[in-house]
Amino acid sequence: MAIPEPSFTTVERLRVVPSSITQSTGTANRSPAQTTATTRSNFRCKRGLAIFKRYAGRIKRIAPWVYSVPSQSGSGVYHVYMKEGDESCSCPDYAKNRRIDEEGWETFFCKHYFAARMWRARSEECAGCKTRLLRRRMKEVGEEHLTFYTDDYLCGECASKHGLGMAC
Repeated sequence: MAIPEPSFTTVERLRVVPSSITQSTGTANRSPAQTTATTRSNFRCKRGLAIFKRYAGRIKRIAPWVYSVPSQSGSGVYHVYMKEGDESCSCPDYAKNRRIDEEGWETFFCKHYFAARMWRARSEECAGCKTRLLRRRMKEVGEEHLTFYTDDYLCGECASKHGLGMAC
């Protein structure tokens, strides 16, 4: 039996993949609205990455689970609440497009949420003063230190206080 040539369909308006692949992953049966929603989500994720790259130094943790994220223009600030299962943002895009699925899970995330997640993934809490900073601005504690654990991170001020200095 001869294997038929795969037919091609456009998926997510961004890439072309064989229909045999999309059928096995379930994307061939998506409606245009679902495909557009996925594309918008990817767009917001890319915008969030752009905010992180441009304003990483201005993103701050202001309370447990709450992060202050600048707007993409840099003129305003939005608050992102990131406790799993209860995520939210103070931006108008989130208020307009918020969706919850039948199981009660959030299905819409704005660009500020993605920027805050990126910042949280690339930051660490100082073991000395408990301030959260980007890892690249911190000093990792080595095995020889008696006050902190091996994989702890210290900000510049705490590293100097404890005789570690800063290599940055």
